[in-house]
Amino acid sequence: MSGRVESHGVSVGGKPVLAHRERLYADFAENFPEGTRFLLTIEQVTRTLAQNRRLWRLNNNIGLQAGMSKEEVHAVSVLALNQKHATYLDKTSGELVDIMFGGSTHDMNITAMADYQERLIRYWAMHGYDALSGERPTENQKPARPD
Repeated sequence: MSGRVESHGVSVGGKPVLAHRERLYADFAENFPEGTRFLLTIEQVTRTLAQNRRLWRLNNNIGLQAGMSKEEVHAVSVLALNQKHATYLDKTSGELVDIMFGGSTHDMNITAMADYQERLIRYWAMHGYDALSGERPTENQKPARPD
C-alpha cells in the first residue's frame, strides 16, 4: 500500500476537473481500503504569472546594475541557486562525467518560486546588487563588461 495517490486537473468555472478520473478512483480504491482516513490537498502545479513577471523584473533590475542582460542574470542565478547535477557515460572514453547546471524555474510551484525569489534577492545583495531597485546605475557605477 503506497498511501499516496495523485491526479492532475484544471480549474474550470471555479471547480476542479480531474484528468483520468477513472484511473484516480481505481488507484484510490486499491491503496485506501474502506474506512481509511485521508487528506486531500489541492495545489497549483506551477508558479503564477505574477510570480513569473516579478522574477523577470528582479532579473532585469540586477542586470541594469551589473551590466548584464536579464537572461544572463537568470542563467547565473539558476546555476547558483537552483543547481542540478547529472552524470553520463562518455562513450569514447568509458568514463563517467559529472556535470552541474542551473535547473529550470519553469515548473516550480508557488511556494518554491517564492522561496527562490527570496534567495535570489539575498544572493545578489551579498554581491552588492539591489534586486528590488529598478534604478539604472550611473556610468561611474556601471561595471566594465569584458570583451
